[in-house]
Amino acid sequence: MVGEEDRLVGVFTERDALFRVLAEGRDTLTTRPADVMTRNPATLHPDRPFAEALHIMYEGGFRHVPVVEDGRPVGMVSARDALGPELEDFVYELLRHERSQDILA
Repeated sequence: MVGEEDRLVGVFTERDALFRVLAEGRDTLTTRPADVMTRNPATLHPDRPFAEALHIMYEGGFRHVPVVEDGRPVGMVSARDALGPELEDFVYELLRHERSQDILA
């Protein structure tokens, strides 16, 4: 969701609908997404690597990361996007990082 000057102010996902609307017994016809959205979500700049999006999702326990440039949303990365070759690259980088940490320890 965007606010003034098209700046990202929050996201409303299916999890928000399930846990913040349905599970709380709110009226689906009158509840505004702005009232139950995730405010100030973690974001990713479009120049950052895909692996960083996966890391943000893993650390935050969510399945979507808005891609934001100059405060304005330009896209969305989802966990489903990781079903391709990017996941293999991420796993490789993760293993390489773990091995280097073991060597330094």
